[in-house]
Amino acid sequence: MKQEIKVINGVTYKVTTMDALTALSVQAKLLKLLGGSFSELTSGANKESISKAIAKLTDNIDDHNVVSLVTKLFEKGVFYSKVTDGVAIDTPIDFNSYFAGKTGDMWLVTMFIIQTNFSDVLGKLGLNSIFQEV
Repeated sequence: MKQEIKVINGVTYKVTTMDALTALSVQAKLLKLLGGSFSELTSGANKESISKAIAKLTDNIDDHNVVSLVTKLFEKGVFYSKVTDGVAIDTPIDFNSYFAGKTGDMWLVTMFIIQTNFSDVLGKLGLNSIFQEV
């Protein structure tokens, strides 16, 4: 397992890769939710393909699937650096309270978790650049 670090809006986040069984479970949820929209982007992201991808994505979205996927992504191995007495301490994220009022940051960290854990699959689909830009 490896750990990736990224600063998002001034906060340092650390993501440890998932164990294989958790990754398999999350990958199934991702494919169920996003699979059809990703197929629109495999030939490259342009205005038309992004528009088609968003249309397909909205067809698949329901609150239960999104909440299930996102909470599974944050289940373990996701930390932020909290500075106490001048010392940075890796603090596990309590999803429900930490992201209250910070939904923009929530989605950015979600994308970081997906990129950290599935960059090999995203690369094969030609989608790494989309996640890196975010």
